[in-house]
Amino acid sequence: MAGASRFGDFVLLKKLSEDALGEIYRAGQMAGDSLSKVMLLRLYTGLDGEALAAAMSARAVGLADGPGLLAPRATGVVEGLAFSAYDYVSGKDLPSLARRANDGFSALAAEHAVLIVERLAKGLALLHAGGASGEAICHGFLVPQLIWVSNEGEARLLGFEAGPGLARLDLGRRSELEPYRSPETRTGGEPGPPDDVYALGAIFFELLTGRPPAPAQDVESQLQRATLIADHQPLPDGLANVLRHSLAPAPSRVADAGRWHQMLSRYMSDAGVRATHFDLAFFMHELYRDEIHREDDELAEEKSQAIQTVSSAAVPTVAP
Repeated sequence: MAGASRFGDFVLLKKLSEDALGEIYRAGQMAGDSLSKVMLLRLYTGLDGEALAAAMSARAVGLADGPGLLAPRATGVVEGLAFSAYDYVSGKDLPSLARRANDGFSALAAEHAVLIVERLAKGLALLHAGGASGEAICHGFLVPQLIWVSNEGEARLLGFEAGPGLARLDLGRRSELEPYRSPETRTGGEPGPPDDVYALGAIFFELLTGRPPAPAQDVESQLQRATLIADHQPLPDGLANVLRHSLAPAPSRVADAGRWHQMLSRYMSDAGVRATHFDLAFFMHELYRDEIHREDDELAEEKSQAIQTVSSAAVPTVAP
C-alpha cells in the first residue's frame, strides 16, 4: 500500500470525513513497515494546535471508555495540528449519518434519534458524576461532529478531552457550530454540565426535525412549530417537554446529564419506545451496506500488507 501519508507516529490510511473542526481518518500505528493497530484519528485543522494540544494533554489523563464514550488513547500536536487518537470503531460521524438518511434513504425515525441521545446522555452522565475518578468532567464543546455512531448501532461521544480547549479558541467563521452552544457560553460563560445538557438538547432537536434550533428565536415558539422529519407530524408532547427542559435558559434548564437521562427514560417508558440498538444497527447496515463490506475488505488488506509512507508534509489541511 504505497504512498500513505505519515502523521507523527501514525500513517493515514483513509480520510473518512471533513467538517468544521477538521478531518477524521482511519489511521494506523506502525511497527517497522507493518501496521500494528488501526485507530480513529481526529485532526483539528485551522486552529491553534499548540494551545489545544496542551489543554487536551491535561484533560485526557484518566479518561476511560464507557457506555456512550470513546476515550482517547493518544493526544498531541504534529506540525501545528492537534489530534486525538481513539481505538478504531467502524461507523460514521453523526452529521454524515443524518445527511445520508435524510437526503436520500429514509429519514431518521424519532425512535432512532431517541436511541442515539439516550446513549450519549448515559455517557455524559458518567462524566458529570465523575466516574471512577470522582472528579466531575464537563464535555464543554458537545457538537454533532464529535459524535460517532458505530455500525452496530451504538452512539459514542468523542472529544471530551478537547472540549474546554475548543470552547476557549476563536473558531472564526464556523457558524455551523453555534446552535449547540448555550446562551451562557455564547456570551463568554465558562462551560459546565448545564451547557452540555443544552448541546444535547440542540442535537436531539436537530435529529428529530432536520434542523438545529435557532439561537435567536424563542424556544417555545420553535417547539410549537416543529415537525418530525420522518413523518412531518408535530412533535409529540413528551418529546417537546424533554426539549423544553433541555433548551431553557439557566437556571430553568436541567442541571446535568444524569437528571436528563432520567427524564428521557421516563419518556421512553411512558411512550412505549420499543426500538433497540439492534434496530439502529440494522438501519446502519441498510444505509451503508456497500461501504461496510468495502471497509471490511480494506481493513483486511491494511492489516496484511506492508505500508510505504510519505512525509507528514503531504497531510492536507482545511482552511480556517
